Amino acid sequence: MRTKTGLLYETIVEHNDEKYKITIRLDDQCHNKEQSFSITYTSVKRERCGSNHDFINKITNNKFEIFTKLHLANNLGIPLYATSNGFYNIKRLEKTKFMRYFNINENSYNWLAKCDNKEEFRKMIWYAGVADKWEKLADKAIRLLEKLTNKKFIPFKDNKDKLYSDLKPMTNQEMEAFKKLIKEGYFSTKNVEKRRREATKIHIKNKVEELKQQMKKEVEEVKTRYKIRILMAKKLPRFDNYIYYDHRNTIAFNWCRSLSGNLTKQDFDKFISSLTKTDYKRLPEGIKFKLVTKWQFA
Repeated sequence: MRTKTGLLYETIVEHNDEKYKITIRLDDQCHNKEQSFSITYTSVKRERCGSNHDFINKITNNKFEIFTKLHLANNLGIPLYATSNGFYNIKRLEKTKFMRYFNINENSYNWLAKCDNKEEFRKMIWYAGVADKWEKLADKAIRLLEKLTNKKFIPFKDNKDKLYSDLKPMTNQEMEAFKKLIKEGYFSTKNVEKRRREATKIHIKNKVEELKQQMKKEVEEVKTRYKIRILMAKKLPRFDNYIYYDHRNTIAFNWCRSLSGNLTKQDFDKFISSLTKTDYKRLPEGIKFKLVTKWQFA
């Protein structure tokens, strides 16, 4: 059948004496101005459903495998967030798993795996012909879905910005510049490995510096807390019902129930007046003191 925004096909299959409804769509079910493929199954008897590709291929004897390959891809065969998700996953998924997920062959994988950032990855998708192969796969799936539904697929008009939102096509100028990089050996194994070694060195250097700064900050925080504890031990030796809020630079008294009891207003004022210039120099600059009179967040 034809929906308002595309095509919908449903059929019942049997597997191990159980019936499943297979639903194949190519429409704007998400109402995001983009027509996308989807294939799902629902058990007729049990409360069981999903889009597990391996399971769908198993119970349908791979009859609808082309749709499992294109699940969530748009009508041009472009996967969801092709550049962002693709670049992220190629660094994390095992080779064959990524090839299956991205609908590419080994040659395309080898080119894409050489990219060091999302911009290179986007351009390589176009240069290596991956986007063209996706579109051919989508065209084949559309023809099959049209045959299954006996309806004609009508793509949206004027939605190219949406179709290519995460995979902007290369301009002629970009393509020529990219071809020049390849010709000059930018993506040769030697140069790729060299750049990555250099990038690793820079990453290590930056990470070490970041950790040193973090250590310095934490050491200062520990010093501050102990300076406060030492001062309190001298000024109020048997009183521990206080807390230092570093984000407010405030020492709050009577902040909780304590065996040492609460500090009275008189004792609090006496403590404040006992602080000398030397005491303040040892404490964080601009520190404040608060006497909590009600149970509340200090």
